[in-house]
Amino acid sequence: MITGSPSPLEEFQSLRDFGRVIARTDPPSFLLRWSDDGETVSYGDDFSLNMESFRGLAEHFLAKAEELCDGLMFSLNPVIDLAKVKDDLTNTQYGFSFVQHPANKLADTYLDLSAKACTTRRNGLFRDNRWDWKAIFSYRKTAESLLEMIGGVFQTDGGQVARVSELASLECGNGPSTDRGLYVYNGSIIFITRHHKAKRSTNREFNVVRFLSARGGQVFKYLVYIRRFLDMLRREQSSRPDPTLSLLSRNLLFRSDQTPGKPWDSSRFTSILKKATTEVWKISTNSQLYRQLTIGITEKQGSASFEGCHRTRACSKLVPTPLQVA
Repeated sequence: MITGSPSPLEEFQSLRDFGRVIARTDPPSFLLRWSDDGETVSYGDDFSLNMESFRGLAEHFLAKAEELCDGLMFSLNPVIDLAKVKDDLTNTQYGFSFVQHPANKLADTYLDLSAKACTTRRNGLFRDNRWDWKAIFSYRKTAESLLEMIGGVFQTDGGQVARVSELASLECGNGPSTDRGLYVYNGSIIFITRHHKAKRSTNREFNVVRFLSARGGQVFKYLVYIRRFLDMLRREQSSRPDPTLSLLSRNLLFRSDQTPGKPWDSSRFTSILKKATTEVWKISTNSQLYRQLTIGITEKQGSASFEGCHRTRACSKLVPTPLQVA
């Protein structure tokens, strides 16, 4: 029974300890049931969801984000063509992003929003030759709501769901020792999450790239105009720099305007998802269940689409095309 002695007991104890750790960290098993037509998925006795409602969740976040973004822009409607936006994915300089790319000329465009906010008579932020801090507080709350909708877009519009911890650490600009996670590539906004689990055995990272839809371009307006305008308002309000705003938190995408020095907690993302699913699906769903649902739907619908495509290709070899007939 002494550690290091020629006895199998040491191996048994090691396996038992390993099993206890895995039991605490592994999520519970999710058994999904499907209807005969493959359009409705069920979990347990009380949860049932059809595919139209599932797609409606992403539509909910996108529509809300567009509505809030239009209000925060004060009717400023810049022409955005992501196909013309330049980005350098290999540039690791601290603070760099597509906003700072010299070819885009976006570094000072937030001043257009500032001028619009000051000259707008209704719901403007500048009155009697000074900032209206009450209106600015309301503006910040609306911007916080927009960021929550953007968080929902990142969970539902980018393909397979990213883990909440990955979204919380997502940076929109390069850090002093970290790479950003937001890029513009081939006319689309993409975000990259980097896994480090396999690095212990392979010394390599596992990178996952997710593409947002065209409507997800509201993220562009937020990063180029609204976020930078909020930073300017924070500088106007405080003559001294915020000591809680570290080098990392300055680039974090999901940070609170009230506490910019801290990233969002995982419970924040879960709360956003629960509120939206209650409104759209009429049933509250947490991040863990939603992630398992997307995995199950991908396996079911993706395999069916692949088999259909495979059968179509196989049949096309047997049935001559009009060109072959001619």
